[in-house]
Amino acid sequence: MCPQRGGDVLVSRSSARADRYAISVVNGAGQTVAPGFDEAMETAKALARRHRVDAWYTCDHIHFVPIGRYRAAAGGLPGKMGHAAKGPADIR
Repeated sequence: MCPQRGGDVLVSRSSARADRYAISVVNGAGQTVAPGFDEAMETAKALARRHRVDAWYTCDHIHFVPIGRYRAAAGGLPGKMGHAAKGPADIR
């Protein structure tokens, strides 16, 4: 079972090239590519923080590691009223 929820941000390898990482929105249409690992991590965390969702990394789409937790626990603030990222415009 995947730990991500809709709107969460996911960083993964976009190809066999080790210097390209895809940044996408879980259950969304948005996706972009970062030219390096550090840039991908920072971009994903910034996007997740802005939309008050969680950010994850995977290298195989089986194992997932949290890289940023910005979604508040149920009933808590501030994430309760946050908006999940939905598409390409949210990623840029």
